[in-house]
Amino acid sequence: PDCIGKLDNMEELDLKNNRFTGELPVSIGRWEDLLHLQLSGNQFAGVIPDIWNGSTTMKRLYLDDNKFEGPLPPSLVEALVADTVDIKVDP
Repeated sequence: PDCIGKLDNMEELDLKNNRFTGELPVSIGRWEDLLHLQLSGNQFAGVIPDIWNGSTTMKRLYLDDNKFEGPLPPSLVEALVADTVDIKVDP
């Protein structure tokens, strides 16, 4: 749900293998302190939204085993100062 973005000071979120569906909530782009995002093994679909602001710097990002499509958004690419990235996007 979009209300998840109201959580303040989020540094790590691990929702692996929970069978979540639909698109990523755009509100997660509000987390300026996010370092680790683990969303693997769900059923998220569609285009990854261009929602990350310039102050977010992620070190670990896992979006594999979902149903994303299209290119990675520029704001996400800029936010990655990654040690680990695991993304699978269908063409």
